[in-house]
Amino acid sequence: MSEDWERLGDYVVSRRVELGYRTQEPFAKAAGISTRTLRELEAGRRVARSTLALVESALGWGAGGATTVLRGGEPNVGGPPEQSVTEADVDEAEAAIIGASNDELVRLFRIVETGRGITRADADQWLVDALDMRDDARRRKEAAKRSAS
Repeated sequence: MSEDWERLGDYVVSRRVELGYRTQEPFAKAAGISTRTLRELEAGRRVARSTLALVESALGWGAGGATTVLRGGEPNVGGPPEQSVTEADVDEAEAAIIGASNDELVRLFRIVETGRGITRADADQWLVDALDMRDDARRRKEAAKRSAS
C-alpha cells in the first residue's frame, strides 16, 4: 500500500494549529524533535518512524495514528489516557536529577540527541534547562533542610 506523506503533512499542520501552536518551533520542542524535522514532515517529506511516534504523542493521536493517515485513514485523536504520577514517582525522579553529575547529564542528552535526530542546538538547550532544573531542586532541598532545623 502506498503512503501519502503530503496528506500526513497537511494533517500534522492542521492538528498543530488546532492545538494552539501557530508556529513550528514551540511544537517541535514539545514533541522532542528539531524544527527542521517538523518542517520536513509538514512539507510532505518522509521522516523516521521514531519521529512519527513522538509527533503522534504531541498531537494527541493514538499509537499508529500517523501510519493510519499515511494510508488514507483518520487518526485516533486522544490516544491512551495519561499515566498518573504519584508523589513517590516525583520524589524518585527529582532525586535522580539532583544526584546526576554534569557529565552524566551530558552523556544522557548526547544519547537522546543522536537517537532522536535532534539538532545539537536543541539538545544543548534541553541540557541547560535540565541543569537549571537540577540546581533549583538542589536549592529547594537545602532550603527545606535549613528550615526544618
